[in-house]
Amino acid sequence: MISNLVANALKHTAPGDTIRIATELESGHLKVTIADSGQGIRVQDMPFVFQRYFRGQVSQADQRVQEGTGLGLSICQSIIEAHGGRISFTSKEGQGTNFQFYLPIC
Repeated sequence: MISNLVANALKHTAPGDTIRIATELESGHLKVTIADSGQGIRVQDMPFVFQRYFRGQVSQADQRVQEGTGLGLSICQSIIEAHGGRISFTSKEGQGTNFQFYLPIC
């Protein structure tokens, strides 16, 4: 999951921009945040990012973002939920995206 989220952040962030990974304990859960300062997610794409095969619209100039099948975030969500956790995100187009997932501490 972390590998997929970091790979997505790298794919959507220009060289030299920031990607941050943080962990913390919060209300009996491990919270992992992967944040980037990349292009962000378009508002109209946000409801669909966890759907299988969904790939958001990107500019013609950014062909490296066109790679992939659109399965990564759906698989991450399934794995996290199978372990009793949850995943969410916040994003602003042109300013970056923060993915957070929470896993219960046994």
